[in-house]
This record gives sequence, C-alpha cells and structure tokens, in this order.
Amino acid sequence: MISQFNKADVKIKEIIHDSMEQYHIGLKENSSSRSFLGFWTTLEILTLKNKDLSHFKVKERLKSVIKMNSIHEYQIERLYNLRNKLVHTGKDSEISQFDRNLMKSYVEVLFQYFMFNFSKYSYSEIGTIYDLLQKDISYLEKNKNLIDEVIALKSPK
Repeated sequence: MISQFNKADVKIKEIIHDSMEQYHIGLKENSSSRSFLGFWTTLEILTLKNKDLSHFKVKERLKSVIKMNSIHEYQIERLYNLRNKLVHTGKDSEISQFDRNLMKSYVEVLFQYFMFNFSKYSYSEIGTIYDLLQKDISYLEKNKNLIDEVIALKSPK
C-alpha cells in the first residue's frame, strides 16, 4: 500500500492523508455518533465529495465499488439515513455501536479499493471513473464504440 501512496500525485496523496486522519478520528472517538461521523467524513473524502457532489452521490459512489446484494443495499441506505438524521436533527441516540462498526467496515473496503485501483489516476480521472462505475456494461460498451468512432473521425488521415 505504501508503494501506491508513493506513486500517487500530490492531490491524491492529500486525499489519502485526509481520509486517514478522519479514519483515525473515527477509531479514537468514544461516542458512537461522533465516531460514525468520522467514518462518514472518510467516505466523503474518498468519494471526492465537494460542494457540487450531493451526499446521495457519495452513497451511490460507495455502492459502485461494493459487489452489491440486497443486504448491502439495505445497509448502505440505512447508514445514509442515519447520517442525515444525525446531521439535520442531531439525533445521535439512533446510532449504535453496530452502526458505527458497519460504517467503519464499508470505509475500510472503500479505502483499499481506492488505494489499489484509483491512486494511480488524477483527481478528475477518479471522478470520471466513479461516474462510469455506476453505469451498466451495455451503456459502457455502447459509448466505448462511440468514443472510438469520434477518435477515428478526429484522427488525421
């Protein structure tokens, strides 16, 4: 993992560093709700959350790297709803140690995925990859062919 970090460009190293800081906060925090938020913030950092990217998109980006089944779907939706309740109403009593640990588990999967699959790309390339991961294979194949045709049209003859 260190070799991936060393090869990453500066912006990606910052993302990795910032995500590890928030992960550490999540680990060290005694309160389940504050720990949960530390892990959620880690998720936001690793999914390139900014003012233009909604929390809904953060959730969808997480789903795009997890081999989804109905249980994962339910869990991620539940974590997303818990996050919204906590942030918008301050209801932290609904976040259990189980929820905190579940959030931690998903963040760990995403962190490994990010390190091994994304750290070699630029920030904008990672954003594009996240968006493309949410598409089905037929959509990607169709557009791959279109892109190949556009390249052929633009190539000098």
